Amino acid sequence: MFPFFETIALDQGCFRNLAYHEARVEATQKHFYGRRLLPSLDQLLSIPPSYDGGLWRCRLEYGRSPGIPVYTPYQSRTIRTLYLADASEIDYAFKFQDRTAIEKLRDLCLWDVEDAEDTADILMVRNGCLTDTSFANVLLLHEDGCVYTPDTPMLPGTMRAFLLRSGLIRERPLLVADALSARGIMLINAMLPWDPTRWVRNVHTF
Repeated sequence: MFPFFETIALDQGCFRNLAYHEARVEATQKHFYGRRLLPSLDQLLSIPPSYDGGLWRCRLEYGRSPGIPVYTPYQSRTIRTLYLADASEIDYAFKFQDRTAIEKLRDLCLWDVEDAEDTADILMVRNGCLTDTSFANVLLLHEDGCVYTPDTPMLPGTMRAFLLRSGLIRERPLLVADALSARGIMLINAMLPWDPTRWVRNVHTF
């Protein structure tokens, strides 16, 4: 089994934010193996013959060597409610395939929530600070009208890095009180770019 993976958006025939994925793969390999062992993502990825021009997900598993990329049409979820969850014991600083701790916390918090699989998620909190949901970084539309992302993410994502560099969002400490008072919370990841129609406004406390 490969210990790590990348999820890369294939959109309109292009792999989105590939340079940011390259940077994360390189950082992961250097941390665990001392140097980069994989070829560039440009060499590993290609447009599949069945691709129809829409939004597809590419999943690349890897360790010391790469797996075979898997391409599938993307099916989005519409998250309407977030449940704050204490994730003080969880460490997910690298994009590990083993997400058992996060999945257990999500199941524990949402076991009695109707349609939780499609419409709800957890917003994880560590030491009083906001981090991520179970599958995405978060943006907060603050009371001051600015859009912030927590400076304490569990896993800094590629879309988050792109939006920070573009100047659309800012990074700052964000607490539970900020989530409760925010005008909205947006989920972002490699497959979910900036989209002002996706603000979540229903947040539940512990």
